[in-house]
Amino acid sequence: MNRITAAVATALLILGVSQTAGSAAELPRPVPTQVLEFVNHELVPQLQSLTFQGEDGKPLDDAPDFSAITLGSTIQVNLFSNDFQDNRQSDEVLTALDEWLIPIYRADKPIGTTRVWVDGGEVALAGADGDAELAFVLGEFPKDQNLVSYPQANEYYAFNGNSITPLNTPALQFLSGPLSQDEFQKALVERVAETEANAGEGDDLVGGLSSTTDIAGQSINWWGIISLTTGAAALLIAVVAFLQYRTSKRQVSSRPTG
Repeated sequence: MNRITAAVATALLILGVSQTAGSAAELPRPVPTQVLEFVNHELVPQLQSLTFQGEDGKPLDDAPDFSAITLGSTIQVNLFSNDFQDNRQSDEVLTALDEWLIPIYRADKPIGTTRVWVDGGEVALAGADGDAELAFVLGEFPKDQNLVSYPQANEYYAFNGNSITPLNTPALQFLSGPLSQDEFQKALVERVAETEANAGEGDDLVGGLSSTTDIAGQSINWWGIISLTTGAAALLIAVVAFLQYRTSKRQVSSRPTG
């Protein structure tokens, strides 16, 4: 737990510093009314009715307990655009998903996160986990910054229009602090190229998908993978009632969107 606390404290500190570096080039979009209504009236009962089980079909002993919970802010999830990941000159740094991430609390203590998305025009529960670390960071997330997911490695970043700041432990393992947009893009492109070069035939590209994978492909990959940590980092658990997951490493990690 100490390791998680230290990582979160570092993320919040550098996020506070990055806020002074500039304002967001494009503010996050307002959360649609239908999403807020679902979150406010239907999400908690659905979370409390979930059943968590392992690959053997048996209930998990350490499954999240969503009794007596409250929810935090509803935050839209973005991806780095294909142009940005392919190092092409473009004004489009982010691609917004019809997907929102929400921290879960019990007695004001962060215990996990949940996702909702718009699927076929309807708002639906997309997943839930016990990632208390990420929930803690989301509770302090500035409303004028964009939340960015790099699902290939279960990393989360804040983008304020000028700099990109790591938020959770996997992201802090890639970056020790905020980088300018150009510096981050260079580091990301080099990372993807190195990963592709080292990937054997038939192996998963741990730490980065092909830079030519489209956004819909990334979303499918994210929800097809669940990360189970073996240390003090948070336990991420599949929602069996909605999606079928497979176990992978924590660095590997949604919704198909365009």
